[in-house]
Amino acid sequence: MLLALDTSTERLGLALYDGVQVISEVYWKMGRHHTRTLAPWMHDMLQAAGVKMDQIRAVAVAVGPGSFTGLRAGMALAKAMALARRVHLVGVFSLDVAAAGVPQAEGRLLLALLPMGRGRYAAGWYRWRRTHWHAEGPPFLVSPKELPEKILEPTLVTGEFDGQVVETLRGHPKAELVPPPLRVRRPAWLAHIAWERWQKGLVDDPVTLVPYYLKSP
Repeated sequence: MLLALDTSTERLGLALYDGVQVISEVYWKMGRHHTRTLAPWMHDMLQAAGVKMDQIRAVAVAVGPGSFTGLRAGMALAKAMALARRVHLVGVFSLDVAAAGVPQAEGRLLLALLPMGRGRYAAGWYRWRRTHWHAEGPPFLVSPKELPEKILEPTLVTGEFDGQVVETLRGHPKAELVPPPLRVRRPAWLAHIAWERWQKGLVDDPVTLVPYYLKSP
């Protein structure tokens, strides 16, 4: 059994996954109260699913980019569990999780966005290859007003963003907003990505794994 934790933004997510099905999944908006709410929600989810802590064999955590407080809270809990219970730890980029839920779209770019505060977004380009979206280049910071000039070819836009981004890209000839239900950064996708890496032995050292923060130039 794998437990997935995503605290990249104000929208938190938890999932239980056994490689065959999603046992349980919760996703909620909790502002900046990550530290106070994460552990109780995890306890309640495990209890509701009838899963005991000793059944967890691996922990997945979204490593960023994202908010400083959020990433720190999720990383601290995931690393503590990995060290204390001697289970495997798998870190996954948060933008990869945002991109994973978008259906196949060959011939088009995908732009994934996550809020970073102060009107800025962490952004990453993706292109579909064979079975899933692959990142093209490192993540970068962008403001809504900069988006139109960066979209130069047919592009799907997904992730967590507000009405300002919607209004900015409305009518853009090459931008298509992914429908809101598919833009949800589901923790089940984090669990699925991490499970596949875990089965291949691609795990992280809980001592050395750190959050990925984006900084302004």
